[in-house]
Amino acid sequence: MPAVDDSSDTLERARRLVFDCGRAATCWQILHPDLSHWFSATGDGVVGFVIYRGVRVVAGEPVCAGGRLAAVGREFEQDAADAGQRVCYLAAESTLAERLGSDGRHVVIPIGAQPVWQPAALSAVFREAAALRYQLNRARNKGLSVSEWPANRSDYPGLHRCLAAWLAEKSLPALGFMTDPYLLARMDARRLWVAEKDGVPVGYTVLAPVPARSGWLVEQIVRCGGAPNGTAESLVAAAAHAVAAEDSRFITLGASPLSRRGERLSSRHPLWLRVMTGWMRAHGTRFYNFRGLEHFKAKFQPQTWEPVFAVAAESRIRPGTLYAVMGAFTGRSPMLAGAQAVGSGLAVEIQHLLRAGG
Repeated sequence: MPAVDDSSDTLERARRLVFDCGRAATCWQILHPDLSHWFSATGDGVVGFVIYRGVRVVAGEPVCAGGRLAAVGREFEQDAADAGQRVCYLAAESTLAERLGSDGRHVVIPIGAQPVWQPAALSAVFREAAALRYQLNRARNKGLSVSEWPANRSDYPGLHRCLAAWLAEKSLPALGFMTDPYLLARMDARRLWVAEKDGVPVGYTVLAPVPARSGWLVEQIVRCGGAPNGTAESLVAAAAHAVAAEDSRFITLGASPLSRRGERLSSRHPLWLRVMTGWMRAHGTRFYNFRGLEHFKAKFQPQTWEPVFAVAAESRIRPGTLYAVMGAFTGRSPMLAGAQAVGSGLAVEIQHLLRAGG
């Protein structure tokens, strides 16, 4: 019968399915070695997930042929139920939300949106938008150059120093699960563009494949000390131009959490959930700059914004399910992580007040 697979060829089995069927922007992320992997009885579907407090938190959605998506999802949920566990798909896309959300046994919660382009259209934006042309020229005039590096150069010490410097600038520790920043150690079919100034890496971007859409997820953009303004834009432009020249048909910068762009399939949720999400939209920027992230992505003039969802296999969302989702990202008690976030946020506010008063 289907079960969580811990054998030595697990990742290779999952990888083959992702190459054959991976359509969701997050599909490559299920290959993280720290995830558990479940395979359908017929072997034609795989789910990557972590378990926290009795909830299987799924990275994205099942990877399988499109016509099998709902069936594989229900088979996985039954396997979880047999083990006394619940299921929540995180960053699921519209197809899964529509197919499962209509049966009365799943609750669908919009959690953000991802900007999407045809790569040729994104590449054209850099020629047509004056503000973006200015940023590219500004970086170029400061001596910045961008080139694609082979994956076997991802262990270059300068890149790891750049990543460490970038992480050190964050007021909070890096999250895990689907936001793990340590991608350089597991590039596989990912691709890497590096920005250099005077021969020293000052930034890079990592793209993950989305095979069934002939496309790419811009999974990470790192900009470290010494990088001139326009470095991030230059990295996106170089990657978009390269994949457009290869006739790729899809590129996204990934989900912007809490964004209302592209939102649909929304229903009336419990008051406690609406209050919590409203508070996070209003005040969450103090901890993680979701609003700034959305603004950065929007300036590239997306052709569309595709909504992303949390889809829980329960008729009404439970607080324990959201607690498990937060635990999957923090890798520890969300209460402790929240206390640290509040403390860090207060420290930043005090520093701002002191500077203003000085």
